Amino acid sequence: MKKNLVDGTDRKRKFIVVNTLVALSISISVLLIFSANFGLIFMGNIPTFSTAVEAVFFLVVWLFYGMVMGYMKKNGFIKFISFYWGISGLIVIIAKLMAPIGGFAIILIPVWLIIFVPTYGLEYFMHPVGSPELLYGVICLTLSWSSGAIGYLLGRLLRKLRVNTLAGK
Repeated sequence: MKKNLVDGTDRKRKFIVVNTLVALSISISVLLIFSANFGLIFMGNIPTFSTAVEAVFFLVVWLFYGMVMGYMKKNGFIKFISFYWGISGLIVIIAKLMAPIGGFAIILIPVWLIIFVPTYGLEYFMHPVGSPELLYGVICLTLSWSSGAIGYLLGRLLRKLRVNTLAGK
């Protein structure tokens, strides 16, 4: 009994570590692939079509990753992406609120790089002039989470359709 409990805990821990590494590698890969756009992003320039392509690519990668996890019936994936994007958003909100103090800038910069730089191009489509920056952040986080969640649901649906087709139903 105790061995089964330990095995289950180890499996959950391994699932969380592997998914965290994959999530970070997706963001870092997109950052490296499209590193030519860093100058645009950090100088506050208006997003271009190439940054929009980068953002769509990032969301499609999350969609496919979610599809794979859904097809493999990894039940903890929705919890994981909710936790991942939720904690990321919470860190950004706390850092923004603490900006006058300046204590969280060291945390904000890496989180901002991993989360918002890959989705910077979305501003090309949806960030109206004068709208609050926090609203844009919430939209980016929601789209990133939704991309993984929709992919997961599509993966589950594809598996169900495959099983039904093989069973002749």
